[in-house]
Amino acid sequence: MAELFGVQTPAISKHLKNIFEEGELDEKVVVSRMEITTAHGAIPEKTQTRDAQFYNLDAIISVGYRTAIQDYN
Repeated sequence: MAELFGVQTPAISKHLKNIFEEGELDEKVVVSRMEITTAHGAIPEKTQTRDAQFYNLDAIISVGYRTAIQDYN
């Protein structure tokens, strides 16, 4: 999202936190938590997993609106 809206990652985190705290969106509804498996950087032929969060279109639009308003002000 940061790349999409041309801002830094902390700005996206701040907006998402505010969106959920203000009750604009329900985090349990718009966030999907999944495990991502990738190649291990230091050990060939070994994999590692990490947790990742994916946001639905409602969350992306809400963040986009907030970044646009922030740029406008």
